[in-house]
Amino acid sequence: MEKRNKTQLLLKIMNVLFWIVFICLGITTAKNIFTLYTLVTKEGLNEVTYIGINPLEKLNISLPYFIPFAAISIIVLSLKTYISYIVVKISSTFDLSNPFTLKASRLISKISYVTLAIGIFQLSTHCCYLSLLPEDSVKNSINASSGDFLFLAAIIFIIAQIFKRGLELQTENELTI
Repeated sequence: MEKRNKTQLLLKIMNVLFWIVFICLGITTAKNIFTLYTLVTKEGLNEVTYIGINPLEKLNISLPYFIPFAAISIIVLSLKTYISYIVVKISSTFDLSNPFTLKASRLISKISYVTLAIGIFQLSTHCCYLSLLPEDSVKNSINASSGDFLFLAAIIFIIAQIFKRGLELQTENELTI
């Protein structure tokens, strides 16, 4: 019984941590959207700096190249925020007495699909967009993590399938006398 209480406490702590991650990602996404909006609506970059640093000078890139780069970053960050929201939903509704539920199974599958979408999106933008950039620009500082997301999507998909099978076994066990 004591082990169950420790597990429940750990799940509550993890739920709080997931909320913190979700809130931080949401704030970062909103900040990046605001920065891009300010860049697009202002005449030049005279008033926009990020922590005292002009992002265009730091990346050695001009505004027409920076806008798609920033938009791509915002899309990926938004999808990561959405994944963290799904994780919050899973951790909020998780029950140790009945761990395999249809809702949790669907949410885990959704995480794998969104992670796959991030990987494919990053791979396609890395192949298409980066070839258009000048040689001495941001191209060298971009981390091509699309392969990481594709690998993570495969792992999460396998976990989702295991979870779905656990749901089937749990349902079958409940029907057995």
